[in-house]
Amino acid sequence: KLSNKIAQDGRPHVLTEEGLAKLVVQDAESYQRILNALDRAEAVQGIRAGLKSMKHGTGRSARKVFTDLRRKHKIPRDA
Repeated sequence: KLSNKIAQDGRPHVLTEEGLAKLVVQDAESYQRILNALDRAEAVQGIRAGLKSMKHGTGRSARKVFTDLRRKHKIPRDA
């Protein structure tokens, strides 16, 4: 019954135990939308942090990052 109700209305349902919220049940499509929104929010947060870092001159250039990675992993420059 609960599965059909969730599929119909698309809203999450809170299951309680002794009057306290214990579990939230929702359809897979809604859950995936939440995960996608979280991914986007984390990406935006990372971009903002990078822009702030560059604005304050605390970031590293891509050239420096790639040079350090090549050195760390012993990758020749022409590879």
